[in-house]
Amino acid sequence: MRANVLTKTVKENFEACSDARMKIKEQFIAAGISLPYMKYLSLK
Repeated sequence: MRANVLTKTVKENFEACSDARMKIKEQFIAAGISLPYMKYLSLK
């Protein structure tokens, strides 16, 4: 998924993008959708 967010300042953009990601994550969790992510295993 990709989106463009246009704001007047960089600070506003960072906040808007962070808010959008949190809302999307909350909606996915509420719908029972999980997103796979890369997992790393460190071997010693």
